[in-house]
Amino acid sequence: TLATLLLITGALAGAAEQPVANPDTGKVFGNVWRLRGDVFASGKVGVPRRLREGSPVYVGEQIRATSTGEAVLKTGDAGIVAVRPGAEFVPERFAAEGKSTDRQILRLITGSLRVISGWIGQLNRTEHRIITPSATIGIRGTDHEPYVLPAELASTAYRQGTYDKVNRGATTLEANGGNVQIEPGQVGFARDPNASGARTRALMTVLLPTLLTRVPNFYVPGAFDAELDQYSAAAETQNKTQLAQRQGGEPP
Repeated sequence: TLATLLLITGALAGAAEQPVANPDTGKVFGNVWRLRGDVFASGKVGVPRRLREGSPVYVGEQIRATSTGEAVLKTGDAGIVAVRPGAEFVPERFAAEGKSTDRQILRLITGSLRVISGWIGQLNRTEHRIITPSATIGIRGTDHEPYVLPAELASTAYRQGTYDKVNRGATTLEANGGNVQIEPGQVGFARDPNASGARTRALMTVLLPTLLTRVPNFYVPGAFDAELDQYSAAAETQNKTQLAQRQGGEPP
């Protein structure tokens, strides 16, 4: 009996140590709506595939744009994720079922995205987030542009870390135990605590998120921004329409 109990206990302990599988992995996150240059999607194994207009993008894939590549993805909740040149990100969680459990969590590795939130931003804002190496960005019915500036592109004017520029709505930038709300026309910044010299000051307030006095010059319009501006202006109405269709059982 003792031996049996030990075997059961060991099995349970081993099971507890196993990582929890992501239930969203493999789901369709969105489809390529607009494309210029080369943008690739890759899973944990296999050769990266070059995206085409209409190509699906799946939860768990790493999306990477070349230095001249751009893509605009339409997500399943009528949202937009525009991938800027040189950007890399992973859609880690996504569900668009017209329920309060809908979610969208992106991990931005480097570079910039333009994100226009879909109906998930209305149903479940707390689960509509962007995670970067140095911060977490939450939204409030938003059109914004998160940017991870890596060490090799940082300067004395613009430090390594996470930036976020808001076009519509608002975001909250959280990092290092602090947060700041960003309104339209503003840019927030959270310094990467692992950056060179980030911990040299006696007070750690240098690591708290802050608002910048001007928009950094690395924010430049993408090839499809004129079209995205029009999409953004009508996004709230379109989101409500498609959400009503989804909840009514109609194809959005």
